[in-house]
Amino acid sequence: MGNVIQLTHEIFTDEQAVASAIDLLKKRSGDEVAVLFPSAHVESLFSALAGLSTWIEARSYEPGEGKRKAAQWAVERGAPAVEQWSLVEGLYTADPALLPAAEIIEALSYQEAQELASAGTQVLDRTALHLLEQHGIELHLRSVFAQHHPKGTVVNAVGADKGVKAVSCISHTALD
Repeated sequence: MGNVIQLTHEIFTDEQAVASAIDLLKKRSGDEVAVLFPSAHVESLFSALAGLSTWIEARSYEPGEGKRKAAQWAVERGAPAVEQWSLVEGLYTADPALLPAAEIIEALSYQEAQELASAGTQVLDRTALHLLEQHGIELHLRSVFAQHHPKGTVVNAVGADKGVKAVSCISHTALD
């Protein structure tokens, strides 16, 4: 059973990203491909995939429910992983716009990912992570532009054995 691929809304804001995502899907030729995409982009995605010879199972999602729907579908399919494709290479140690020295985190445990999601990291969803952990399904955060680094950040039961992995902030919020 193949992975579930979630195309994030951001991909459809950039023509090059859409072309790159289609190219990546074409490279999966021969694989069973399960693609989850924003419902607002049904027409553009289907027209781009029209000439594809690979069999694709596709589902759409409404704003705010993509990560959860991807996790649920992966459970239904018995998929080994959810691949969340976006414009960024993965999860960083800090916001690279605020800290240019930020680095990609190659691996996180489910627990570490849950902590970052609780601290405001928008890339992660606590409900989806819980479901993935319960079923031993990995989460791969990757960019459609980073074909040289195909897995980006991997979230699984093992993670990596580094110390502090990331710093998260919630803008304009004070915590007591």
